[in-house]
Amino acid sequence: MHKPNEEKTAFTTDQGLYCYTVMPFGLKNAGATYQRLVNKMFARQIGRNIEVYIDDMLTKSITADRHTDDLRETFDVLALKEYLGQAPLLSKTETGETLYIYLSVSEAATSSVLVRQEEGIQKPIYYTSKALLPAETRYLPAEKMALALITAARKLRPYFQAHKIGVYTNCPLKLILHKPEVSGRLTKWAIELSGFDVEYLPRTAIKAQAVADFVEEFTEPSIEVARMMVEQNKKKFKWQLRVDGSSNTHGSGAGVVVSTPEGDSVECALRFDFKATNNQVEYEALIAGLKVCTVLGADEVEIFSDFQVVVNQVLDEYQASDESMITYLELAKELLERFKEYRIVHIPREENEKADALAKLASVTINIWPKTIFMIRLRQPSIFKSKEVGAVFGEKDSWITPIKEYFVNDVLPSDPLEAKRLKYRATRYSVLNGELYKRG
Repeated sequence: MHKPNEEKTAFTTDQGLYCYTVMPFGLKNAGATYQRLVNKMFARQIGRNIEVYIDDMLTKSITADRHTDDLRETFDVLALKEYLGQAPLLSKTETGETLYIYLSVSEAATSSVLVRQEEGIQKPIYYTSKALLPAETRYLPAEKMALALITAARKLRPYFQAHKIGVYTNCPLKLILHKPEVSGRLTKWAIELSGFDVEYLPRTAIKAQAVADFVEEFTEPSIEVARMMVEQNKKKFKWQLRVDGSSNTHGSGAGVVVSTPEGDSVECALRFDFKATNNQVEYEALIAGLKVCTVLGADEVEIFSDFQVVVNQVLDEYQASDESMITYLELAKELLERFKEYRIVHIPREENEKADALAKLASVTINIWPKTIFMIRLRQPSIFKSKEVGAVFGEKDSWITPIKEYFVNDVLPSDPLEAKRLKYRATRYSVLNGELYKRG
């Protein structure tokens, strides 16, 4: 084709109208992103008074006297013609200036926008986004926010190393990352972020936040991740475990039912010789069931429980706040890691009748047991001692003073190197009721 004619040429296919040359966005999915954007912007006009093509828009009117009104409606959506000629460009950083980052999360993605301030105007520097893996979609909202920050820190490491970073967020990220009972991944992220000069600020401006929300909205899970999510939901596990607990005035116990790949059923009843709450008996049932599956040689297991709290805590959708529950949760996850694959599902009580009957039977004292049921007596809880942190005591203005000042008043040494060292040391401690504690 004659070169000058390329940009003036288009052709029709069964999938739509295409131009001869591609859009010069420099992104492999720019066309699809652009099409989704304009479809959303002009949803009320497409098919009525506007048609949108890959690089062109056509405003149409039924009569000539209505064309001016149709054009006005189109330009109102575009937020004035002058703005179209002043599209924001990525800005270049200056040495020593403070940069700011906005975070956004959703059910399936996280995103961030790094900006700089110049004469009161926020100018974008870089955008990041991440489609969440199936396991990451079950994180708590605060954990997703922390994931968005650590993702940005890894992708934009040169900016984080060379500049002070202000994180605009209404989520108490600093408090979450330094709590003594946080999960292992949050502790790991806190240590990684301590190598940067990060300051957490309350979110006030919304311009860059809107951009972060837009990037997150158009970030979709990859085909491979979507396939994994579908396959995970469809997969039928060979080993199945049903657990239930019971606690009443007579005592407490648990029921465990394991279904093998051959179709056999192993039934266990656990009698507890110690006082236990409802939460404890449910965790004891889960832990005992996982141990039975391990002994029987199961490498993958599907777990069913009618106790929603335990199920959601294992899935990281609920957060364990009580110290003993945190320890039970850690033990349960440690046992789950022995399996190549697992899935835990909450079911109604009527679908868990056999395990429920075993639990109630174990909670009362009887002398005769059916020979087909294994009876196990637990003399003490599966957790021998709670996870502890050691209190650190010291005199005033000792080595602990700068760490407490950092936690309580957000005060750092003026020397950047000393501030960086203090942040790293602080990841090993937490402050509770005014006292400094070292993580156990």
